[in-house]
Amino acid sequence: MKIVTLSAKNQITLPKAMISLLDLQPKEKLIIDYKEEELILRPLGSSIVERTAGSLTNHVSSAKRGKKFSDILKDTKKITAKKLSKGS
Repeated sequence: MKIVTLSAKNQITLPKAMISLLDLQPKEKLIIDYKEEELILRPLGSSIVERTAGSLTNHVSSAKRGKKFSDILKDTKKITAKKLSKGS
């Protein structure tokens, strides 16, 4: 765990060790999320859309961009099961 300071411009500087650990490059995009009173920061490059060079962008909703494919698949299965159970 590292402590960072929020600047007057609402910016933080990531510790060098964290940048090296994640192999982050200058200008690389990161996703920031809020869950259970925690901020979660991860490289955008970990998404299936990013790994396929955006070729799936038109087929993936903005809500799903940046998520792992396994998470998208799990959510899709839940939605499909719910729809099928209502049709019975």
